Amino acid sequence: MQKTLFCELNNKVSSLFESELAVVHVDFSSVIIVGDLHGNIEALDFILKKGEELDCSNYIFLGDYIDRGDNSVEVLCRLFKLKLDNPDGVILLRGNHETAGTNAYYGLYDELDKDDELFSLANRTFEKMPIAAVLSMKSLLRTSHVFCVHGGIGEPVTLNQIKKEDYHPYLWNDPQEEKRLEESPQRWGAQVFGPDICEKFRRLNNIDMIIRAHSKLKDGYQWWFNGRLLSLFSTPDYSGLDDDGALNEKLSSLFSTPGCSGLDDDEVFNEKLLSLFSAIESSGLYNDGAFVFIEQNGKSWVDEELNTFVFGRSQRSKDDSYTLLNVISHNSEGFEFYDSETDSTISILFRFFKENNILVISYNHGEDNPYWEGVVIADEYIFTEPDAVERLILECRLIETLDDLYPLLAKHSLEWKRLLDVEEDDLL
Repeated sequence: MQKTLFCELNNKVSSLFESELAVVHVDFSSVIIVGDLHGNIEALDFILKKGEELDCSNYIFLGDYIDRGDNSVEVLCRLFKLKLDNPDGVILLRGNHETAGTNAYYGLYDELDKDDELFSLANRTFEKMPIAAVLSMKSLLRTSHVFCVHGGIGEPVTLNQIKKEDYHPYLWNDPQEEKRLEESPQRWGAQVFGPDICEKFRRLNNIDMIIRAHSKLKDGYQWWFNGRLLSLFSTPDYSGLDDDGALNEKLSSLFSTPGCSGLDDDEVFNEKLLSLFSAIESSGLYNDGAFVFIEQNGKSWVDEELNTFVFGRSQRSKDDSYTLLNVISHNSEGFEFYDSETDSTISILFRFFKENNILVISYNHGEDNPYWEGVVIADEYIFTEPDAVERLILECRLIETLDDLYPLLAKHSLEWKRLLDVEEDDLL
């Protein structure tokens, strides 16, 4: 590590962070959002290379750049250089590991050769970082807003009430399925928030969705609250031993087993420890990494007249260690549902029309279906609420049959009519 370079980068980027508010507002036509990196320089290299392939130079990093991995300082320097080269297009948010109370113990301090001067300098830089960002994406119909943060939220407040010194809930909190805000059973001093808290925060601040990091995930990402919150983790094969409650429990049990002293010459202990880590590896506790690509107008999708904001489309990378989520504002969404009446799978295309939220559905039963022989039926649904289409799409991702689909349509629509004499090409 070059001490002079590290000091220079910190001093330069620190002034940029100081000029940014606690909540940064950005308006990008395309952006890549990245979760925890934890000193994994290979993960950062991969994501930046993918950004070049996607012709995207805008990034929102959600924090936890350091600790646990082997290259915290290199990751930090690379990100600081990115920020200095593109200050408006690269957003670096603060994570819970960008606090001195955490990074003193989990890697950064040791990687800085326990240099107190460098350690203090880095943490003074971290204290100036923004703690959240609001990504706004405009379409012909409306502007959608995504709240980006490392951890989560606490008691719902307005965005302008969030201050850098009040960082704790935004760096440490986690989502939970149960309604309410309460103490976390896993993280000391943190809280967990339910769908009711998320909904209050969204409505208070006109937020469509929250994207956060902070939690190790097997697939690298997880949807919460019917698609209103997306959790990301961008470091593949992350051990995260201290964060893994199940692993801690097994290790604790092993160390407390009578006859296991933990000494190197204790063959019983060593055999059990080896067996434990072998079981961990085969059980899938190792994880994929995931990151998100959002573009306002999906290049391969968009008709300029048809535009609405729809979340989620996953794509595996070639090396099977990463998942790229394309989160695209586009004009159609395809599904497959099981039809119990015909005992077959039905392909359904949702198509979004113009400003009054009219949704047309085409049912393409396919040439292999003896009952329908490729017949297309189109129904036109009219909606009243501005985000009804989006909520319908998110709910449709949670169901599998046509019997579940029709109640959803009835719940969200004001009226519908059947379209006759419609050519399939006109719908597709």
